[in-house]
Amino acid sequence: MTTVIEHLGINPGNAKTKAPAAELYYPSNGTEGHCFMESWCCHCARDKAMREGADLDDCDDNEKCEIIANSFCGQVKEWIYDAKGVPCCTAYVEADSPIPPAVDTHTLPLF
Repeated sequence: MTTVIEHLGINPGNAKTKAPAAELYYPSNGTEGHCFMESWCCHCARDKAMREGADLDDCDDNEKCEIIANSFCGQVKEWIYDAKGVPCCTAYVEADSPIPPAVDTHTLPLF
């Protein structure tokens, strides 16, 4: 089974492969934002409230996606247009999949 990221052919890049700079996506209105969140956030392992409808106050800090909160304050680097011009979230993790650890960009690799 392919993930949404693989299906769309998105390469968010890593240390070995430098992905070209992508244009940031920002919904133009509430309806567009709601549709984007239904397509991505409601199927993502990062946010329990969006995925399962849990009350936000009952969620632990690691069950809340900071990207969603930050998106209400402006553009977020994880929301981009993919190679096909379709808005996507590069931090998407398919529901029921483990969330990868955050990449430490401030410490050099020791080994």
